[in-house]
Amino acid sequence: FRTEAVAIAAGVSRGAMLHHFPKKRDLIISAYEYLYERLVRTSLARGRDISEFDALFDALIEDAREFFLGEHFLAVIDIVVSAANEPDIRKDVLEISRKNRLPVEEAWADRLSAYLPREIAEDIVFMTFNLFRGFATRTFLDDDRRKFDHITALWKEMVRGHLELGGTLPKDGLLPAAGGAS
Repeated sequence: FRTEAVAIAAGVSRGAMLHHFPKKRDLIISAYEYLYERLVRTSLARGRDISEFDALFDALIEDAREFFLGEHFLAVIDIVVSAANEPDIRKDVLEISRKNRLPVEEAWADRLSAYLPREIAEDIVFMTFNLFRGFATRTFLDDDRRKFDHITALWKEMVRGHLELGGTLPKDGLLPAAGGAS
């Protein structure tokens, strides 16, 4: 990570960049916050007005796919790995991650828990995001999007089957009125 390369890419002089980011650490933290804020805005907007389980679950999956398999998350990973040997940067990076990502997970759990028991909604969000986090890690070894799509379709079938077997989801896929299941 060279600050000269950042200044060139941004189209500013090195002096102008140093005026706004006197330390390399400041630039790293600012870039990290910017990436997360962009991703969070998109995540929080997705799925707000959906009232059918399959469409809501598809929106959750699309959110996970865009977040973890999009170009920005790889930059986030790069920053996290780079910060591993610098405890003060690592501390800030982890705090930014928690501050931005946990509210997204909470928002998705809220959306789903309007129709499903809270614990099940939280489990679905947790497992879905971790599935895609695993896909993101897997891209370093083998970026097989067809396999990811296959596993995603299998995951959807498993969740739907679990909800139907447990009597949590009506077979027609329509959710009960908001205000929810207990």
